[in-house]
Amino acid sequence: MTTPYEGNAAREMPRDLNDEAHASRVTVAGRALAANLSVFWKTARLYDARNVAYMQSLSNLVESVQQLHMLGSDFVLQVVGDCLYINDQRLKVDVVGYASHQFIVDELSRRHVGGLRFNGGVERSEIQTFTRIFLGETVQTAPDFEQIVELCQVQGVTRITPVRELVAPPSDPTDVEAQGRRMVAKKTFFRAIQSTKNVMLTARRGKSVDLRQAKRAVQGIVDLILSQELSLLGMTTLKDYDEYTYQHCVNVAILSIAVGHRLGLSKQQLSQLGVSGLFHDIGKVVIPNEVLAKPGRLSPDEWSLMQSHPIEGVKIITRLHGLSPLAMRAIAVAYEHHLNIDLSGYPRVKRPREQNLMSRIVAICDCFDAMTAHRSYQKHPFTPYEALHYMTTKIPERFDSTLLKVFIQTVGIYPPGTLVRLTTGELALSIYPNAEDVTAPVVKVLRESSGMPSIEGRRIDLANQTMGRGESGHVGITAAVHPENVDVRPEEMVE
Repeated sequence: MTTPYEGNAAREMPRDLNDEAHASRVTVAGRALAANLSVFWKTARLYDARNVAYMQSLSNLVESVQQLHMLGSDFVLQVVGDCLYINDQRLKVDVVGYASHQFIVDELSRRHVGGLRFNGGVERSEIQTFTRIFLGETVQTAPDFEQIVELCQVQGVTRITPVRELVAPPSDPTDVEAQGRRMVAKKTFFRAIQSTKNVMLTARRGKSVDLRQAKRAVQGIVDLILSQELSLLGMTTLKDYDEYTYQHCVNVAILSIAVGHRLGLSKQQLSQLGVSGLFHDIGKVVIPNEVLAKPGRLSPDEWSLMQSHPIEGVKIITRLHGLSPLAMRAIAVAYEHHLNIDLSGYPRVKRPREQNLMSRIVAICDCFDAMTAHRSYQKHPFTPYEALHYMTTKIPERFDSTLLKVFIQTVGIYPPGTLVRLTTGELALSIYPNAEDVTAPVVKVLRESSGMPSIEGRRIDLANQTMGRGESGHVGITAAVHPENVDVRPEEMVE
């Protein structure tokens, strides 16, 4: 890995970031609107208008609407496909906001409503009236588009209007089929996080863990990886501090399954590997949060407690109903994932033994994902490119050398989430790797060579171009770029 890297040198800024800054503010306000609208609709179904929870959620929603009006007068919250937009700007979903995002999409779609137009001057009372109309008397009797329009006219609701026919935002440069696959990948990813969260919270309460929910979540991942839907790897670049433990487990499962597929493992073996990846850190549920989230260096006692989580994981998994082959695989991985290839690391091993293949795979994927995550004690995590470079040049002796090479072949030299400078001078984001060429990922252009934001956000498959390497017009990568140098947060660019 000798490609130039634009590290923490002089910061590069585009000539004019007004449009980009405004778009960022709209995105933040739009996400708040989606979250508060979801909460208010749910609260309005449970409580009357005099309830404290109802009044607070209404106030939060009104504030969100006002913030968006301040950014540009009237606006439309609309559904296109499985995405939410504020006017023509897509609200990129994150881990925390996924549930509210999907709830609004589902509620609007059930009523055949394409969007809601919020005109300036909308007041609390009008929001309340519209909500009663929109929700209907019961969940089963939700009104359709025509009924909502008619009732709004009768009851004098004029500043919130349902919209059916919408002018679609600028189209994605990829075909509709590809968009559909990415949509499935996104749903699979977030559902896996929720399933993992349910399993780990159950374990934390000391109850028996049901493997079936984890198996269903993993099966969706396996099916996508087997169908070469590599955009799922791009989802692992989404990092959320509050949901770190659950998302980390899902990321490790995805990366491990992808490596296993590259090795030629069977579908059953990939499922076992995926479940083992989900459960590799389950022993942490017994570690106090003040230790897991401590920003400073752990004391000797705290470090000893942290090092106990592999054994605690074994204890939790052994409490499952019966020790099936799947459970035995998960036990081995939970116990061994912090062992190095020479059996150093922890827990301490007394007799020489060969480390399980799945444990060796998970160990690499666990290390890579942990290095790239924001955590209480890691405010400035490695970029994916930096993490891969560090693993291959600074600590390669910790890992199975053959599997480390396979990992590089899986994620590429420029793993998803890496910012790169193209030979055209444009700034782009690596969104997923190419199976046949580790140096040529599929990238999304973020900024033109002038430094101005790319309006189209076009995708380029660097491995499949009309012009061959060395020919005029061929696009390649000149360097990896550090996000801080260009004021870009890669995790916000993932689709």
